[in-house]
Order: sequence, then C-alpha cells, then structure tokens
Amino acid sequence: MELIFQSIKLVFKFSMLQKLKNINFVTILAAVFLILMAVAAIFSIQNDTITNDEVVHISAGYSYITKFDYRMNPEHPPLIKILAATPLLFTKIKFPETSAWQNADQWSWGDEFLFKSDNNADLIILLSRLPIILLMIILGIYIFLWGRELLGEKIALLVVGLYSFSPNIIAHGRLVTTDLGITCFGFITLYYFWRFLSLKNNKSLYLFYLFFSLSLLVKFSAPVIVIILISVLTVYLLRYWGSWAKLKKELILGLRILFIAGFLGILAIFIVYLPLTSHMPYDVILKFIDTNIKYGFLVIPESVFVPVLKFMGQNLFLKPLAWYFMGMAMVFAHSVGGHTTYFWGQIGNGWWYYFPVIFNIKTTIPVLIGFYSALFLLIVKFIKFLSKNKFGNVFKNYFNELYLLVPVGIFFLLGAKSRLNLGVRYILPIYPFVFLLGGFFIYYLIQKYTKFPGRVINYVMIILVLWQFLCFILIFPHYLGFFNGFIGGADKGYRYAVDSNLDWGQDLKRLKIYMDEHQIDKVYLSYFGRGSPEYYKINYETLYPDSEGKVRGLVAISATNLQGAAVFENGNWRPLFSWLKKYSLVDKIGYSIFLYHLP
Repeated sequence: MELIFQSIKLVFKFSMLQKLKNINFVTILAAVFLILMAVAAIFSIQNDTITNDEVVHISAGYSYITKFDYRMNPEHPPLIKILAATPLLFTKIKFPETSAWQNADQWSWGDEFLFKSDNNADLIILLSRLPIILLMIILGIYIFLWGRELLGEKIALLVVGLYSFSPNIIAHGRLVTTDLGITCFGFITLYYFWRFLSLKNNKSLYLFYLFFSLSLLVKFSAPVIVIILISVLTVYLLRYWGSWAKLKKELILGLRILFIAGFLGILAIFIVYLPLTSHMPYDVILKFIDTNIKYGFLVIPESVFVPVLKFMGQNLFLKPLAWYFMGMAMVFAHSVGGHTTYFWGQIGNGWWYYFPVIFNIKTTIPVLIGFYSALFLLIVKFIKFLSKNKFGNVFKNYFNELYLLVPVGIFFLLGAKSRLNLGVRYILPIYPFVFLLGGFFIYYLIQKYTKFPGRVINYVMIILVLWQFLCFILIFPHYLGFFNGFIGGADKGYRYAVDSNLDWGQDLKRLKIYMDEHQIDKVYLSYFGRGSPEYYKINYETLYPDSEGKVRGLVAISATNLQGAAVFENGNWRPLFSWLKKYSLVDKIGYSIFLYHLP
C-alpha cells in the first residue's frame, strides 16, 4: 500500500513539474499583471463607501441565499448578487424583518440591512466585492487565452496588460453590480462561440451553451448577446457567399445551435428562479406588475403583456418565468423613461452621441491609439482585399477582426437610442474586444513591416503597456473618476459627465477622514449616494438648494448634485446649486465631493 502511495506521489510530482516547465515567461508576466490588478482593486476600496446600486444588490443577494425569497431587486437577475453574497454566509449578520422587507422597499431595506441593524457594514461590503474581483481576474485569463489564439503570446501579453491596468475595468470590477458580470460572461460566451465556428469543437459548443445560459442570469441586457450572436453568425456565413449548398448547411447548423442555446437558457432560468419564487405569495408579484409594468414589453402592448404575466404568476411552473420576464419588463420601462443627468454642459438624456464621447474621454489614450490604429489599418486592408478578391473571401480572411468588431458596433448603435446615459459602465462589455482589436494594431505592423527590427515592435508594445500602467498608478485609488488627458484628466471630468462616470457616492468615508485630519467639526452636506453619514459619524446639516445666504462654514457637495440637480422650468432645466460656483473651491475629496467655504 505504501509503495502504491509513493508511486502516485511521484507521478503527481512529476506531472506538476511538467506543468511548471510548460509555463513560459510570457504566461508568468501575464499572471503578474492580473495579480497587480487584483491587489490594486482590493487596496483601492479600503476607504471607498458603498456605491448606489450596491446597497440593493448586496442586501438582495443575502436575502436570496438565506430566505430563498426574490422580492428584493427583481429588475436584475440573481446570479451576480448570489455570488457576491456567498462569502457573507461565513460571518454573523442580523436580518432585519421590518416593514420595508414586508413591503419589498428595496432601498429602505438595503439601508436598514447595512447601516441600521448593528451589522458591520464595511466588512459586508468588502466580502461581497471579493467574488466580483475574482470574476475580473477570470475575465483577464480568458482575454489572454483568446489573444494568444488570435495573435500569439507576445501580443496577448500586450492585450492583457491593457486590460489589467484599465481604470474603467478596475473601477467596476470591484463593485457589486451586474456590469462586470455581463462583461465577463458575455465575453466568454462569444469566445466559445468563436472557437466552435473556427474549430467545430464540441467541447467549445457545450461551454458556449453553459456561459450563454449564465449570461441570461446576470443582466437583463444579456439578450443583446443574442443580437450579437446572430450578427457574428451572419459574418461567418458570408464567407460561403456563392457556395449556396455549403451556406445552407452552415445556416441550418447555426440556427439549430442558437435554438438549443435558447432552450437551455430558459431551462437555466427556470432552475435558478424556481427555489427563489415558488413559495412566494401571488400578491407580491401582482403588486410589482401593477406598479412597474407601464409600457408593455418590446413590441407586446401592456394590455396583452400584463394579463399574460398575471396568469403565469399564478402557475407554479410558470411563476419562475413570470418573475424573469417581469424583471425584463421593469428594465424596459426604465430604459423608455430614462434618467435625467448632466452631460457636457447639458441636463437631460437621450443624446445619440453620449457613449461615443464618453468612450473617448473615459478610455486611456494608449488603448485609443491601439484601437483606432487597428481600425484604420483594417479598413485599408479590407478595401484593398475586396478590390482583388471575391466577396465571400473577404469575410473568410478577416473573420476574426470582424467578429471582434461586431459587439463594439452593436453596443454603440443601441447606445445611440438609449435614454440611460448614466455612465461608461453601460458599454463596459465592449472593452475586452477593444483591447483585442488594439492587439491587431501590432499584428498588422508585424505583417506589413516584416523587415522592421523585432525590437522596434517590442518597444512599441512596451511603451503602450507602460503608458497604460502609468494611468493605472496615477489615478489610484480613485479609478471610478478616471478621465483621460484629452480633457485634462480626472480633475476636469466633472465638466463633462458625473453619476457613475465620476461620482457614485464612493467618497463619503474620505470626507470623514478629511474632516478628522483638518479638525472640522461640522459640514453642510449635499450628498449623492447611498452611504450613511450617520453610520460614519459625520456631523452635518443638509445643504438645500435655497441655502444661499442661510449657511456659513464648510459646504460639501457631490459633483452629481452640483452639476445635475435641476428643476424643469419654462421648457428648460435650471441647475439648483449653480450659485455655489461663485465661491472659491477649497478642496476636492477624491474628485467627487467639492468643498466650498461660505463666509
């Protein structure tokens, strides 16, 4: 027996040594980049206050896994919230069964759960964020894997460097929201679909089914992935233009795969939602339907959709799907109504150019250089190739580049019609594809300039990564407030956009630290966020829009309130706190809270 044990031990040891030998320097360096990313993410949140949406996501997730009750935050699928709340099972937490819980008042109950039940709010927030940081690292691994398959190891290292040191990714990769989740699961879904189309590998197909199903449980905008899948399948089929028999065969195969994926996705929704909703009283979903379903759903009018939803809500086996589609309809109603916000000197919403502008001022300059250079070179190469080759051959030769471009294009097209102009986070899923396309810039340089000294190409890559790393270091720990140098950096960002681009309530604890360091006893506060000044023992009085001439001393106001708090009068939006700007700015707390001294 001892001999067998020793033999197994030797085999295991030998296999581990072989694996270590197979890990080369590039892979180790990629791992170092991702480790630095994780370390920065963890240390940068030490003095962060909870951001707006996290209040309901964390508290709702905990209620799912302890009460198996889905009344809180049904407008977002449960997967990310469940993952985030899982570490909380290992600590002692009081569950407030108050009237806010009974009435499904998610914002009031989230506040009670975190700040008014003798719970350690900071520990809860930190533990809940760790699974999201883990997802961020997993996404980085997949970016490296895909980059290595497309571009080779050396360029894949560049791509993972751009990813690891991206302020936007780290900003939202530390928060309990659905944005990083859908970025991660959506990217992996498209990766495995690409692998199947390229290799016809059954393992990739099964993993595609798995991650597509998981994507549907992350965010209700996940159906955008369906549009992307249909679009990339179309790009793939165009390579067979003129070979109609082959095109028909591949079309049937593609449609069959998408149909199976849809079926498995609905099955996954049913399996996950069933334990969360099966025992819930009918009157709970009825209240949600009557309160929140205002515009029907997509092309289905309210007069048809609401009775169908109510019928499904009464049926044990249809109830899980009723809750899912009700959540989708709530998001649809939200997107139709939109949010009033500040953007580039304006107050409103629905600007078609919002996301292109935000992308270009919130993305680091080295990433923009790589992305736009690759785009320009691709267009040039595409036109030249098209002039000399058959139409179908173009899509065969440039399939990989077009596959990566499709998600970027679709998100910008849909964003042009969106009234939810609240931040770069809404287009966060495009960034992994943008990083990979930036890698194609180097790939094209190597192709075109084969006589170029290899070290020159290496220098270009090193400069891009070091430049990205510099952005990553200089903005630490205020990743949420990053703006690039084209508009003067984070210090000038408030002039262009606020809300989750800059100010999501994250700097309240830092305000308390500032007050303690400067021995400030009291502050007049207008705070945009869900943190609790009382919990952090901030002595304050509320600053109101009509407080001019009524208060003296230090005033602290969130950038979102300073720029975007407004009332609609005589056909125009009138800012409520513009009177503050005539006073001298004393200081800023983390780019998001402005301090003024009123004499």
